[in-house]
Amino acid sequence: MEVYLLIDLICFTNKEEKVWLDFYSCYNLREDITWEQWHIKAPLVIYKTDYQKLLLKYLNGIFPFSDPTNVEIQESFDVCFMNWIGKEDIINMIEIIKADLKLLSDEKIIDFYNRFIDWCEEQLVWAEIIVVDGNQ
Repeated sequence: MEVYLLIDLICFTNKEEKVWLDFYSCYNLREDITWEQWHIKAPLVIYKTDYQKLLLKYLNGIFPFSDPTNVEIQESFDVCFMNWIGKEDIINMIEIIKADLKLLSDEKIIDFYNRFIDWCEEQLVWAEIIVVDGNQ
């Protein structure tokens, strides 16, 4: 079994926070995806303070959408459970973030978003789904 390190993305968060979102990338589309298939790479970890301040509005903004694994309509983002987000929906979210970046002046926030975008784009070279799983 491959050993990997978690990737933490931090802006305002205190690393001692106990609630976070894990972002996992996976390829398998419209099939039963095993736990091992969506845990093949280290997740991107974003803690509660940062996801509440910086990402929830974008995650909520892409809903409702069709779940890429079963095509059921997902009405809203759930911070307590798994959210299976397809490549096109992630790309749409990234485009909205990029447009909003032009309006920002805080370098710390800009850096956070740029690193988030870089991670997503790197994963989407091969991945078809980003699973966002909360531990709340």
